Amino acid sequence: MRRALAGGFNASSTVSSTRYQPTAATIASMTAPRLLDVELRCTWCGDHFVYSAGEQELRVLRGVAHEPRVCPTCRKRLGRS
Repeated sequence: MRRALAGGFNASSTVSSTRYQPTAATIASMTAPRLLDVELRCTWCGDHFVYSAGEQELRVLRGVAHEPRVCPTCRKRLGRS
């Protein structure tokens, strides 16, 4: 159960409006790490392919934890999009 601040929310309250704001360090720790493009090697054909930051972000949103092991060309050959 949350308790209301002393004095409520009126303008005459002695509580500063920034008192409960997060500090800069807290905000910095909450930001997502910046993803970078990564070059990987395909386990099927051995070619190098780029695992882009956009693909990484999409996989994180979908809940996929592992990196791809097969390049896009081989995925098409396997019938996977």
